[in-house]
Amino acid sequence: MADLSNVAPDLHHKMSKKIAQLTKVIYHLNTMNEDNQFSIEATNAAHSQEIQTILRDASAKINRFREQVRPRDEELLAPFAPPPLTPFFSFTLSRPPSTKIDEKKSEVNAQAQIEQLKKKHDVEKKNALSTLSEYKTKFDEVR
Repeated sequence: MADLSNVAPDLHHKMSKKIAQLTKVIYHLNTMNEDNQFSIEATNAAHSQEIQTILRDASAKINRFREQVRPRDEELLAPFAPPPLTPFFSFTLSRPPSTKIDEKKSEVNAQAQIEQLKKKHDVEKKNALSTLSEYKTKFDEVR
């Protein structure tokens, strides 16, 4: 039993040292990981900012070149430009002044059309009702 008591404290001491070493390694790895994450984020932000700067500069250059080329293009293309279009007809959107006689005529025409539609509706209604009654009788005969 004396051997186990000597071995157990020694084993316990060695394991404690190993656990302490592993804890230090894990702490060191986590610290390095955090540092790398901060570095990557900073690099991404700088990269995005640099891209924006490049895009602004390129856009400014393109606009400057367009302004330089535009007068020359207009000058070169002027002989080939089509003549301005002229309309064949001119339309006015204003109505001619109406008189009370014209208004009365249009009202009478509208009432006549309404009467015609009412008569047509009555005829179609009678036809539909007669067709319905025929189907009802046929249905009753079949049953």
